[in-house]
Amino acid sequence: MKICVDALVIDISLVNEELIDFLMQLRSYNPKIGFIGVSSLLHNEEISNKIALAGISEYPSKPFEPEDLQKKISKAIEKRKNDLEFKTKAKQPRILVVDDEEIIRKVLTNALELEGYHVDNAMNVSEALKKIQSQYYHIVISDLRMEGINGIKLTSAVRLMDSDTIIIIITGYPDIDSAREAVKNQVYDYLLKPIDPEDLNNTITRGWEKFLLSSQLHDAYKDIKQKNQELRESTAQLIQSEKLSALGELTANLSHEMRQPLNIVRMSLQLMLANIDEKKIDEKTHKIYLQESIRQIDRMNELIKHVNTFSRKQEVDIQKGTIQVNSMVETIIKIYSKQFTLNNIQIIKNLNTNIPDIDCNSIHIEQVLINLLTNARNAVEKSTKEQKEIRISTNIIEEQKSPLLKDSISIEVVDNGVGIPEHLLSKIFDSFFTTKPPGEGTGLGLSISKKIIEAHKGIIELDSKTGEGTTFKIILPVIAEDEND
Repeated sequence: MKICVDALVIDISLVNEELIDFLMQLRSYNPKIGFIGVSSLLHNEEISNKIALAGISEYPSKPFEPEDLQKKISKAIEKRKNDLEFKTKAKQPRILVVDDEEIIRKVLTNALELEGYHVDNAMNVSEALKKIQSQYYHIVISDLRMEGINGIKLTSAVRLMDSDTIIIIITGYPDIDSAREAVKNQVYDYLLKPIDPEDLNNTITRGWEKFLLSSQLHDAYKDIKQKNQELRESTAQLIQSEKLSALGELTANLSHEMRQPLNIVRMSLQLMLANIDEKKIDEKTHKIYLQESIRQIDRMNELIKHVNTFSRKQEVDIQKGTIQVNSMVETIIKIYSKQFTLNNIQIIKNLNTNIPDIDCNSIHIEQVLINLLTNARNAVEKSTKEQKEIRISTNIIEEQKSPLLKDSISIEVVDNGVGIPEHLLSKIFDSFFTTKPPGEGTGLGLSISKKIIEAHKGIIELDSKTGEGTTFKIILPVIAEDEND
């Protein structure tokens, strides 16, 4: 179960490097999340720096009223939303220059403003942290060595604000350790003082192009994610629609299956009434009638429960459970047997008694089997053969013989009906393809059946010859792989 978090309230006394790393990961999963800090300590420069380093934009002091906290949370969420909106809509980058040498700050600021950029500057990391708390910057240019907090610490705070921000480190004292830290914090470039304005401008131009590309990739990923969700929802609707079609078949057969126990209950009660009318009260006989009636009612109750379970709407995600394959097949055949008998169709079972249990969504697999049996019935009803047969079998396939390259089980549905023309075999699993007359089929049954089997890491095979019949073979792994593997 996924939980969407819009804001996170943090006790400022807990802020350390491990928590900051965690917050960076959290924001990488959800860029919109706002951070709110609470503290009972008086705000000083150390506390303010902690707040900024943790990417906290609002920080009420303890004790506070719940209404005040709610306002701060709303404000933090709104600020984050505005920052992300400005990030994507800006035509030119907003740049922050951080250096403790005033002359360098002024030279860099003036040079960049002449190029048409909007530029702010800060004399140290503490001032810079306050600025990035109050507004969004696309590019941050920072000196490496400054009094108090160094430039590497600032890069961590900037990364926490937004992973796409372009960071450029400038220094007159390069060393291996600082370069390693810069790489760790995904610094875009590392320039040596004295800075050549043309080199800096070229670096900013390339950095801005990278920023725009990253934003486009994020937008594309977001769009793909949305489309994928829409596809999952529409697929779930199609599966449910096809399931309702299968449910119609199930219900039609269920009426035949329930008629027999109802007749037995009716007959038992009539006999009891006749005995009472004739004053032939035989407790032993009546007990037999009542016990049989209860047994038949229990039988009907199980059938109704089965239909209720089958008709329950489920997500497209596969919710697996351990099932007995033969038991599932027997249940479906039992429900269909009366209808097949009435239509002079013989069902022949050949179920391997040693077949192992498998992990699958039994409702979805039943849906596939009902679809295959319905198609088989339609095929044999069209046939002119005197002996109309549907064979259903289960078997074990050893790893070396299985197309899944692992121990598997198979379920085969074979009919001796009219068969499928060879030129249609390649289309039979296509969505909306049907050989039935207009209005009699959606063309989704086999397409969805194939998707269901593939979602279980299995395959469905087809073999058919015109005039001879059709074989559908489902192959499923004994131990199904996790969907995320």
